[in-house]
Amino acid sequence: MISLYKPALEDLWFRQKMMADPQTMSYNRAWGGTIPFPESDWPDWYRHWVEEPEGKRFYRYLTDESGTFLGEIAYHLDEERGIYVADVIVFSEYRGRGTGRTGLLLLCDQAADSGIEYLYDDIASDNTAIKMFLDLGFEEVMRYEKTILLKKDLRIESGTCLYRDDRSALYTRDGSVFFTEGGRCFRLSSHPYEPCLYMTGIPDGSQTVIHNAFEVSELTAAVSTGQMIRLITGDSYDGPGICSLLGTAAELSPGEYDIDYIECRRFLDILMEAGAVSAETALDLAPYGLENHRIMDRMLHSKYAARTDSGSYHLTGKPLKF
Repeated sequence: MISLYKPALEDLWFRQKMMADPQTMSYNRAWGGTIPFPESDWPDWYRHWVEEPEGKRFYRYLTDESGTFLGEIAYHLDEERGIYVADVIVFSEYRGRGTGRTGLLLLCDQAADSGIEYLYDDIASDNTAIKMFLDLGFEEVMRYEKTILLKKDLRIESGTCLYRDDRSALYTRDGSVFFTEGGRCFRLSSHPYEPCLYMTGIPDGSQTVIHNAFEVSELTAAVSTGQMIRLITGDSYDGPGICSLLGTAAELSPGEYDIDYIECRRFLDILMEAGAVSAETALDLAPYGLENHRIMDRMLHSKYAARTDSGSYHLTGKPLKF
């Protein structure tokens, strides 16, 4: 698990090491690459960034369970432009493990908790990290010759958080309910007579409709109080389970789907993510709240999945076309 750590003055050796490493600083080549950070500069820098941030700056290290320093996250107020600018650096040795993604999510949380409504970043136009920023809800604001200015609206995250995991979150703000998945944001609403659940994308207005689902009030109650929601398909879900279904729906193209279809997709997604591709790697699905035998039987009948004698499931390798 990645955590935030407020470094002591003597811990700045790690920042010095990162700033001097060409591979770590390759993202900065548009601005000159490596940056000198001599020990004589540490006291003034530390006072400015850590001891006396004045509400304009934030700085922390990223650490793992063992306390190893992995990188840094920061934001600061660019007073000339009047915007808060993000900074996420992961030491080259620890890249490719999702550390940057987690660090950026933690930084957005910190900024939102501090009342910052928008967070920006200047990124070199050839930096592969652009995709990560876009996946986490940043949008391109301006494109220059060598750089791109990205921006994220943090106002949703500044509401009341009902649920959060590594991929998704559920918020209430100003009487509305919002669901975020992988940086995308949806406003949730419902039609009580069917019931339908509407997921309206922000800011593009795209809409995914889930038929025979549940009302938003049922969702917030399940997350807040631990109640279960029983769907028309026969499955019962707790709050995290329902958020998992919404995450599956968020991955689909905008359109209209039945909750039965969403459940089937989630069933297959879980098997794929777990690598359950044979009897030897078959997965017990009970811990995932998947106990709807009608859904299971549909997948078995279509030969997308198979069941072992012990009751576990695995994919068959049949191309998914349903």
